[in-house]
Amino acid sequence: MQELERITARRSELDTLAEELAKQLQEVQAEREELLIAERVLNRPAEQDRAAAEAAATARPDSRPGGGAGGPAEPAPQRESRRGRAAR
Repeated sequence: MQELERITARRSELDTLAEELAKQLQEVQAEREELLIAERVLNRPAEQDRAAAEAAATARPDSRPGGGAGGPAEPAPQRESRRGRAAR
């Protein structure tokens, strides 16, 4: 009879543990879902910015830096200040 009591007690312990673990699992799954939603919310503006940049680049194919129909842009000549001209 002693072994039967030991088995019954162990089954009871395992049942309690299983209930605790099931509850923990539900909490973990709920938190993971919340984090997934938060991640999506935080990524949305970056995705929108990227899509807007791609749309703008598609609309203006010559928008690369220094590009355009004439090739790389040349820098504008520097102007002398009035003081610099008067000193000559």
